[in-house]
Amino acid sequence: MKNFIATISLLVFIYFLNGCNPQGKSGDENVQVASMSEGKDLQHVAGTWKLTKYKYGTDSIYSDWPDDLMTKIKLITDSHFTWVSYDNKNVIGSGGGTYAFDGANYTEHIHFFEDEEVDLTGTSASFQIRFDGNTLYQSGYTKEYELDPESLEYVLKDSTWLEEIWERI
Repeated sequence: MKNFIATISLLVFIYFLNGCNPQGKSGDENVQVASMSEGKDLQHVAGTWKLTKYKYGTDSIYSDWPDDLMTKIKLITDSHFTWVSYDNKNVIGSGGGTYAFDGANYTEHIHFFEDEEVDLTGTSASFQIRFDGNTLYQSGYTKEYELDPESLEYVLKDSTWLEEIWERI
C-alpha cells in the first residue's frame, strides 16, 4: 500500500509540477517535448486516460481490460506522460517521460520505467492515435527487449501488435 501511495503521490506531483511551467519546457535542452501541427491536437491528447479495451497480437476482437484485476491509468500533459498499473494492493508497473505528437503519430520517449520483467528506460515507443470524443484509440507495435549479457544493453527481442482503447476520466 505504501508503494501505491508513493507512486500516486509522485504522479500527482509530476502532473502539477509540469502545469506550473507555462512554456512546457523542462529546462533541459536535450529533452524532446510535444510537437503539434495545431494547438487543438495537444488539447485532445492532454488529460487523464484509463485503459478500457485492448487487442494484442493476432486477436481479432477487443477484450475488456480486467479492471477487477488491474487498473491502468495514463496522465499526459503538454510535454510529459506517465502511466501506472495497479491492483487493490500494489503498483504493478509504471513509466513516464516526454513525448512527441503531430496529430496522428504519438511517440513516447521513456525516461523511467518500473516493471518486474524489463527496464525500457531510454527507449521509445511509437503509436498511431485517433480520437472520437473522449475516447483515444492507440495502435502500434510494443517492443520486447532483453539484456545482452556481453554489452549489458537492452536489445530488441520481439515486437507485438497492439490496439488499445483509452477513455478520458
